[in-house]
Amino acid sequence: MKRAVLLSLTIFLASCNNQGVKAPATPTLEGYVALGDSLTAGFQSNGLTADGQRNSFPVLLSKLAGYPINAPLGKNPGCPPPLPKTLLDVTADSCTRLEPDARIGNLGVPGARLEDLNTRTSANLSSNNPGEAALYNLILGPTETQVSAAIKAKPQFITLWTGGNNWLLPLLSLPPTPITSAEIFETQYAALLEALKPATDGAKVVLITVPGPEQAPVITSSATLLAFG
Repeated sequence: MKRAVLLSLTIFLASCNNQGVKAPATPTLEGYVALGDSLTAGFQSNGLTADGQRNSFPVLLSKLAGYPINAPLGKNPGCPPPLPKTLLDVTADSCTRLEPDARIGNLGVPGARLEDLNTRTSANLSSNNPGEAALYNLILGPTETQVSAAIKAKPQFITLWTGGNNWLLPLLSLPPTPITSAEIFETQYAALLEALKPATDGAKVVLITVPGPEQAPVITSSATLLAFG
């Protein structure tokens, strides 16, 4: 009986091979591009500086994953400089790249709305917005949108975090204006994903949701903040 069991086991093991067993693919952030707004760009204290860009979540995430990407680092004092300065204080030099030949992975532009990702460029901004045009030129160059730049990059991994400015900017305007309706937002988001399709062929895509407006500290009442101590 013992011999029979050993013989059966030997035959079974001999018939096994590892050709049909494959280790699961390990996802990486190689070839990573990030699209979005100030939350992606590394905008801090109402300004975009090289230090803020280096600490943006896409740059930090890519470093942790072992595939570091570049942000379009600008010169001091920033583009725009942090508070108390504004876009009016932007100079041609402060919106010039520190590393003009670097391959850029972080394409997020502060202030961008959902619909801007596939339409807005430095070249098509009106002449009365030189500061915003300079900001777009720093990040995307003169003629690229975030979507067109992402397609050209041929990424393997994409994060898309957009939509916050579709409610934040209207609420902060004086007087406040209506926020983008859910129906329009859904239509615009679907159109954005369709436009981004050429970049997503074979790429992993992470869509990051927009927090509820009522949770934003910038529009939280002083009484509520005081209640937190």
